[in-house]
Order: sequence, then C-alpha cells, then structure tokens
Amino acid sequence: MRKRIVLPLSSIDSMNGFHDLVASMLEFPSYYGRNLDAFRDGITDNIEDIDIVLVGVSALPDDLKSELTAYVELLREYQEKSNGKLKLFLE
Repeated sequence: MRKRIVLPLSSIDSMNGFHDLVASMLEFPSYYGRNLDAFRDGITDNIEDIDIVLVGVSALPDDLKSELTAYVELLREYQEKSNGKLKLFLE
C-alpha cells in the first residue's frame, strides 16, 4: 500500500529541525547521519511506494530555503529514477 508522508516545513527553523522531522516522519534508522549523504542513503535504501509532500517551502526564510535546495533536488532526481516508488509534491 502506498504511503503519503506530509512534511510540514513551517514547523522547522533550522537544518537540525529539518533532520529531526525527516528522520521521524520517514522512519530513518537511529544511526541517520543528518547530512545530505545520509539523507540520500535513507531515501534510496529505505523508501518504496511513497508520496512525500513538502508543505511550506516557499514560506521558509531565504537562508534555510537555500540550504534545503539540495535536498529537494535529490528528491526530484530520485523521483525520476525510482520508477514510481517515490513521488514528490511541493505545496
């Protein structure tokens, strides 16, 4: 069964907050490294049949939005390669 995970980015104010949110909501392992490489591993190794909805990206402060760009791009790239396992939505 396909899962839908909504990540309310308005609830974060730092990259630490982002990593806390994704680790919890995406059920990453306890050893999640809290960086882009670890995020990539968590997405590509553990995610199947999931819709990820990022809510509030446009409302984030510019510095945080800039830092999150690489993570959003990684999700977009994996979406293209995943044969439908992952679908990304920005709201």
